[in-house]
Amino acid sequence: GELLPDMITDIKILLENLNLLPIEQKEAIILKEIEGFAIKEIAIIQNVSDETVKSRIYRGKLKLKEILEVNYGGQL
Repeated sequence: GELLPDMITDIKILLENLNLLPIEQKEAIILKEIEGFAIKEIAIIQNVSDETVKSRIYRGKLKLKEILEVNYGGQL
């Protein structure tokens, strides 16, 4: 499908705010949600356990949600 201007703006905001996360969380989220890597693959890339990857993704998403709610009032 075609990306609408509002969608492009939302994607830009999301990517900008991803940069506010600790690098390990940001990397894990990008590898999982954007690049499509499996947890086990991310664990190998980051040289940590599967559980650590899951924790990084969970905590990163939680923090990202908090940032977006504070900055945008959950309007995305």
